[in-house]
Amino acid sequence: MSRLISRENLVKNFSYLSYYLRLDKLHRLANRGGVTVIFYHDIVERSPIPETKLFVDENNFWEHLNEIQKRYEIISFTDLLKGSVPKKNPLILTFDGYSKSFVKIAEKLSKREVKALFYLQTEPILKGEPHFHQKLYWLFRNLKQVHVKFKCGHIDFEADLTDDTLQNTLKAGRFLDVLYEQPNAHELIDDLAAQYGVDLASFNKKFAPMAPEEVHLLAGLEGIEVGSHSHTHPNLSKLDEVELERELRISKDLLESWTGRYVIHFCYPYPSGDGNTSIFKCLRDVGYKTATTTVRAIFFPNNTSQWPYSIPRFCFSNVPFANAQGQILGIDRFGNYLQAVKENWKIR
Repeated sequence: MSRLISRENLVKNFSYLSYYLRLDKLHRLANRGGVTVIFYHDIVERSPIPETKLFVDENNFWEHLNEIQKRYEIISFTDLLKGSVPKKNPLILTFDGYSKSFVKIAEKLSKREVKALFYLQTEPILKGEPHFHQKLYWLFRNLKQVHVKFKCGHIDFEADLTDDTLQNTLKAGRFLDVLYEQPNAHELIDDLAAQYGVDLASFNKKFAPMAPEEVHLLAGLEGIEVGSHSHTHPNLSKLDEVELERELRISKDLLESWTGRYVIHFCYPYPSGDGNTSIFKCLRDVGYKTATTTVRAIFFPNNTSQWPYSIPRFCFSNVPFANAQGQILGIDRFGNYLQAVKENWKIR
């Protein structure tokens, strides 16, 4: 019985049903005039974490792209700025991160004449090591103990990692919030890894960021653009005016020095920036023309609450396309509702 009513199985079944019934056609018809914007994090040969948003298997990604090209016309934000918008099924393909794997992916995309925008976070590229939030997720997924307890700043983190409950997810989120505020976040994660016997050295090597010369190569590919994903990946809404301008400007300056091109597109780190007019003003003053969020919705270029500094996007995960498409159609939100019912009524 539990298998029939589990959130995961219901979402997958509805997603696959929508795929075979081509409900995406009805969805696009209902959202005529809108642009679907999607994004991926790192594309890797094989994800160290199954069904995650942080890493997508390369085979899954190319399967996604094949299906996307059957259904959509892939355009760019630069096309929109020039006033060039196709009347039928436009989609913008974006990536958030800094991984070396992006170079190989971008080369293949360029050969297939697929336009793509890579938002790069500059501090990991400058330092030559992965950002701590990826190290943290790797740590959580590879802890040998099933019950962990440690302290960071003013947060005491304690969770049973075998029980993926909403409460533990919220605790992990609060821990990550506090970790972002620590100047020695990398060292804290290294200490936790040593404490719990997790090898981070292999992760650091396997998921190393690209070098500045690789950023230059990326930006020189036909159809490929480079944008900023900030420098240190902070919560922008918590920065003062001086810190905010520095964060936005240093990333832009570094990327322009590495690529030899103007960088005019920005992607908010963290769930920050959406609807914040002071951040919009700073983006405009620094020289960015567009900015994307992680708010999940269809983007309408004539909607001034979205364009140009609050553009919504859908994040595609490491799942088959039929399941990933469910995010655009809103099917996985139905799954979230079912999960909440399950939490409240203790359905097992």
